[in-house]
Amino acid sequence: MVTQDDKFTFEAKRIDTRLSGSESWEQALTLLTADELEMLQLQMGPDTARLKPDHFIAHLFRNQNAPQFARLFDDTLRDIAHAIGEQRCTLFSQDISQKSSSLLRLNLILNNLVHSIPNIIQGNTLLHPYHKEGKGLKKFDYIVSNPPFKMDFSDFRNELDTPEQHERFFAGVPNVPKQATDKMAIYQLFLQHTM
Repeated sequence: MVTQDDKFTFEAKRIDTRLSGSESWEQALTLLTADELEMLQLQMGPDTARLKPDHFIAHLFRNQNAPQFARLFDDTLRDIAHAIGEQRCTLFSQDISQKSSSLLRLNLILNNLVHSIPNIIQGNTLLHPYHKEGKGLKKFDYIVSNPPFKMDFSDFRNELDTPEQHERFFAGVPNVPKQATDKMAIYQLFLQHTM
């Protein structure tokens, strides 16, 4: 999976030898003046989002335990969507939570991404994936996944462990633990699903 970070990094290093020759290109990027960063971004291809250092995965990783991390993460995703361009960015979502799906629809209205509203689906992504192309799953340029880490999926686990699902869950479906079913390794399924 190629991220906007990867695309931006490739373009930035191609254009500015200070970044490609640096031991830490991200640190070198933070040393650029606002004018230098703007000039760098003007030289990038039209399909490369104009990112700032605080949009990078490394920045998010360093701040993942910050009290306002959820807001930082949401703001970063919104900024990247705007950097790509509202008309060039279409969002798709399937969330088991109706509340989350409703909040996302509101957020799309507030951020000029109304054209994506029909793609916001409430439902069980693992059991009934909605976004498809023909019989296969739809392919996306970028994927953000936030699995329900403490979800007990023992009641539909066997429906996922079938020959029809083998290609999708190629590494296997985790077994149901004897105790603490709310600690099932559901994230492994989401990782396989996105691949």
